[in-house]
Amino acid sequence: MLVTELEKKILNVAKVLIERDGVFSFKLSDLARLSGISRPTLYSQFRGKEDIFICLYIRHLEFARENLVTIINTDYLNNKERLIAYYVGSSYFMSVEFSRTGLLAIATNKSVEEAAANQSVTAMKERQEDLHSLIGQLWDRVQPETDSDIAFITSLRTAADMIKHGVSFTRGTELRVIFSTFKALFSPIRWKDGMACDEEKVEDYIRNLYAWD
Repeated sequence: MLVTELEKKILNVAKVLIERDGVFSFKLSDLARLSGISRPTLYSQFRGKEDIFICLYIRHLEFARENLVTIINTDYLNNKERLIAYYVGSSYFMSVEFSRTGLLAIATNKSVEEAAANQSVTAMKERQEDLHSLIGQLWDRVQPETDSDIAFITSLRTAADMIKHGVSFTRGTELRVIFSTFKALFSPIRWKDGMACDEEKVEDYIRNLYAWD
């Protein structure tokens, strides 16, 4: 799904309006006016609010994929540190970004999907599947020794995904709070390249990757 410069501009303005007015209260008339376009032009780009929600969520998925690829390919971290960096970083980012907009709950709502354009929904699902596949590459680096280990690792991944989508932090929250959660969760896992995890190194890496102060 290719995004034009006009669509990018509209989405940038929409994000600001949603953060200011709320996901239910922002007005498409304000969006058109602040984007410097007419209402008919706005509707030629997006079917309605639902379409905008989905497209903003797609941008989040693309950002998450970009960071995940960087984490997978870095030689700076070992496998355990890569997994922790992904879950800690994405958890913190989601809680900060979506606590301001509520977009995660809205964009993944079935009624929103049904009202949005088919092209947008298809693109969202493709991005979700791609991200899920990449996350699987991190989990493939875990060393299972028995069938029970495989089942255990699967349950851990499910738990990690639930925590990632369920946590709620504010911008001032110490990353170490999130670190302790995932480090404890992953502690029983056997790793192909050892068990060490340098928390300070991983925290510095995440802060640099996400450009956090």
